[in-house]
Amino acid sequence: MYLHPATVVGIIDRLEVQGLVSRTRSRTDRRVVEIDLTPLGVTLVAEAPEVFQGVLLKGLGSLSMDTLREIAGGLDKLVTILGVQETPPVPIVLVEERTLAKAKGRRRG
Repeated sequence: MYLHPATVVGIIDRLEVQGLVSRTRSRTDRRVVEIDLTPLGVTLVAEAPEVFQGVLLKGLGSLSMDTLREIAGGLDKLVTILGVQETPPVPIVLVEERTLAKAKGRRRG
């Protein structure tokens, strides 16, 4: 799915107004703006139903190993096409921990 940058900015603006995300300019690259969940955003995500994850897990669980290997191979090709082979995945737990740590630091300072 492609979203025009202006559309993304509008979405982020609305989330920020609702207190769900915060923006921080990168210290290493001024062109980059980091978007983090606020504690309220983390709470909302934690309370959100995991409908799609459950459906996906149930669906994948019903597939044969050969089919799962085919899917994994296709995903590997997609990663190569996107050129992100060297980009490590960030588990959602680490993202939430980083967000909470930043939020706690802002409250102190």
